[in-house]
Amino acid sequence: MERRESGGEGRVRSVAVIGGGIVGLSIAIAARRGGADVLLLEEERIGGGASAAASGIVTLSQQGRTALRQLRREGALAWERWLPDLPSIDGAPVGVLRPAVRLFREPPPHAEKLLATWRRAGHDARYVERDEIAARVPGLDPVTVHCGLLLDREWIFDPPRLLRSLARQARELGVEVREEIGGVRLRGGEGERTTARSAERGGADLAEGAEVIVVAGGWRSGRLLEPLGLPPLPLVPVGGVGLVLDLPRSAEGWTAHFGEKGRFHRVGRAGARVYLGSTLREEGSLEPGAPAEHRQLLDEARRHFPEIDRARLVTVEDGLRPKTTVRGGPLVGPVTGRPGLWVATGHYRVGLAAAPATAESLCSAWGLREPGEAPPAAFAVDRSGPLD
Repeated sequence: MERRESGGEGRVRSVAVIGGGIVGLSIAIAARRGGADVLLLEEERIGGGASAAASGIVTLSQQGRTALRQLRREGALAWERWLPDLPSIDGAPVGVLRPAVRLFREPPPHAEKLLATWRRAGHDARYVERDEIAARVPGLDPVTVHCGLLLDREWIFDPPRLLRSLARQARELGVEVREEIGGVRLRGGEGERTTARSAERGGADLAEGAEVIVVAGGWRSGRLLEPLGLPPLPLVPVGGVGLVLDLPRSAEGWTAHFGEKGRFHRVGRAGARVYLGSTLREEGSLEPGAPAEHRQLLDEARRHFPEIDRARLVTVEDGLRPKTTVRGGPLVGPVTGRPGLWVATGHYRVGLAAAPATAESLCSAWGLREPGEAPPAAFAVDRSGPLD
C-alpha cells in the first residue's frame, strides 16, 4: 500500500484491516467510501469465520444505557442506509425487512410495560392472539403459545450471501483484498507505529505505509495482539450450535422467536424456506456441536412444529462468537500507546447487527465521513482512554 500525505488535519488516507468477516468488510467499505486507500487482510478466506454462521436476524433493539446496546441499535438503523447499495447475489437480495412476532408460552410478565418499551424503541408493536399467529407462521402448533408480541420489522439476512455481497462491493469500490495469506504478525513497541507482517520467518510487510491498522478478527483479535505485550482483551470464544431445517409449508409470513433463557430459536430467512434453531455452548468452547446438542434443538423445534422430521434437515451450522461482557465494551477504538493501531471486534452475538455502525464510528474518528452525515453515537471511539 502506498502511503499518502493527509489532505486535511486528522484525515486518514490509508487503512489496513485485519479480518475478513462482516465487521472487517464493513470497515473496509466505509473507509473506501470515505476516500481512503484500503487493504483488507484475511488469514484464511473471506467470511470463513463466525460471520457465516450468524443467525441472520437483526432487531431494532430496545434503547439501553450500555454502550454495547447503543452500538447494536445504531447498527440496525445503519443497515437501512447500507442495504439499498449492496449488490444482489444470484439474483436475490441479501436482506429483507419482515414483521416479527415474539411468542410467549404463558402470559408475559408486565405486559403493558413491555409493550410500551418496544414502542419507545421505534416499533409499531401490538399483542396478537394464537389464531392470528398460526395463520402467519407455517407449521406452528398454536397450542404451544399463549400469545405473541408483534413488531413491525426486523432485518432478515442470509449471512453467507451477505458476506459475498460485501466482498463484491469492497472489490468494486477498489479495496485491495488479500485472503488465505497464511497468517499475520503484528510488531511494534510502545510509542512506535505498529506494522503487520507475514507470520513466516522474515515475512514481508503486509501493510506498508498504512496510517491505520485495524484488528477486526473477532475472538481471534486477542491472539493477534499478544505479540505486542498488551494486556489481554476480555475476549473468549463461545461456540454456537445450530440446525437449519425446511419448514413443511411456505414461510412467507412472520418471523417467529421463541425459546427459554440461554437459548433462542428463529423462523424465517431471506430467500429460503427454513427453520433456524440456535443455542450457545459454554464459554471457551472450540469443539463442534455434539449430536446430543443437535438432538436437543431438534426436539425443541418439534414442540412447536410437530411436522418437522429429520428428512427435512438441510445443514448444521457451528460458529464461534467473541464473548465480551454485556455491560462492558464495546471493543471499538484505539489501542493506548500504540499509534495507528485500532481494534474493532464483533462482540457477543452482535457482529452482524453492529458492523455498519462500528464502521461509521471509526470513519468518523478518522475524518472520513462528510459533514452533514449522521453523527456517531455515544459509543463512538474513545480517543484518549484505554480499551475496556
